[in-house]
Amino acid sequence: MSNEIATGLVHATCVTLNGFGVLIVGTSGSGKSQLGLALMGLGAELVGDDQLEIIAGNRCPIAMPAPNIQGIIEARNVGILNAKFAPQSAINLVVDLSQREPDRLPRQHKAVIAGHTLEIVFGRDIPNLHFAVYQWMQAGRRH
Repeated sequence: MSNEIATGLVHATCVTLNGFGVLIVGTSGSGKSQLGLALMGLGAELVGDDQLEIIAGNRCPIAMPAPNIQGIIEARNVGILNAKFAPQSAINLVVDLSQREPDRLPRQHKAVIAGHTLEIVFGRDIPNLHFAVYQWMQAGRRH
């Protein structure tokens, strides 16, 4: 199964760690900002929350914050928080909080962004997803 993600302005959250960017997508209220905040709490840096500009890069897609909301992230039931942010990041992994992974050890799922094929994690209802994604950002995933 392949998931196509549009370029241009998209409704998503993105964080980065040592040049490894994670694009978090999902329906409204699915927890995109919450996962972003959890990853930031572990050491990742915000790229953007709510609206991102996605463009084609040479080796991978690139995410940039929307200029009017850069450096802020929503914490549901708390408010809008200021954050240090990266002006852009490569996108190396996609997490889709709208889709549920049925398998304990899933096969690789793919997403296509700007002609680049990336791995996608179906993250709906995965307990402690932030720890697994953070570990992936640091050391990768065994296939």
